[in-house]
Amino acid sequence: MSKSSITVGKGALSFNVEVENNCPEIEKAIENALNRALDAIGESAVENAQERLEQTVYSQTGLPYQLTGNLRESIKKKVGYSEKQVVIGSNLVYALGIETGTHRKKGAVHYLQNAVSGHNDQYRKIVIDSLENA
Repeated sequence: MSKSSITVGKGALSFNVEVENNCPEIEKAIENALNRALDAIGESAVENAQERLEQTVYSQTGLPYQLTGNLRESIKKKVGYSEKQVVIGSNLVYALGIETGTHRKKGAVHYLQNAVSGHNDQYRKIVIDSLENA
């Protein structure tokens, strides 16, 4: 924060005006708010992907294979603060096949795609709330 003082007027009509530059503090507060928003968006996206799996895969009965929940639990977020981006995904070999429908030919679930593109209003609200509370 930098301050400067200016004297305005002359004699009895003079007064000092003090000006403060708070731009660096404001920029830091905005950056912190955006980072908090990125974290919250990542958590929400993971939850949205997990919910999509619950609705489409884990709710099925009578399947010839066991549903372990490993895919649901493997979904993680990675936040790139300097890039201002969030990536969600799974490191399981069959995760992409379930997303795209090539695993056991059961049809695409799009749990990741839906978690990213199906919740824009939710993510927008997270950013706005974070900035308002900066």
